[in-house]
Amino acid sequence: MLEVFMPRRSASQIRMQSSCRRRWYLVPASRVPLPTSLSTSTEHQIRDFERRHGLDSDQVARALLRWTGWARCPRPDRWRYGWQFSPPFADDRALLEALLAELRRPARRQLWPIVATLDARYRAVTVPDPFTPAYLPWWRRRTEL
Repeated sequence: MLEVFMPRRSASQIRMQSSCRRRWYLVPASRVPLPTSLSTSTEHQIRDFERRHGLDSDQVARALLRWTGWARCPRPDRWRYGWQFSPPFADDRALLEALLAELRRPARRQLWPIVATLDARYRAVTVPDPFTPAYLPWWRRRTEL
């Protein structure tokens, strides 16, 4: 009988080919524009939200960029060890949730498809974690596959 050996890749080779290699959460603020599909009115409402809550001028755009990175490459262990990107909000997704709640309906209709697509991608690459407390929001009660 002929034996066939499959060559195994080392952990470092797998990490080098991973899509999570780039540090998407360290992008400078000067490179973070809002999505171009948003209307001027929506952008004004976002700026007003940032001003009312004492956030930096591009904090919502950075939160959207980081949530895009989380949806692409989740690292739920960061939730457990206190990674909080957007004070006074618990995390970037909480900031986006609060923003969607405060936007007027036409502006919410423009931003919701972007966030919903990212949420669907995040749900596709994660599974529910039965050991997390039920009082946490849905995105913090998930763990990577």
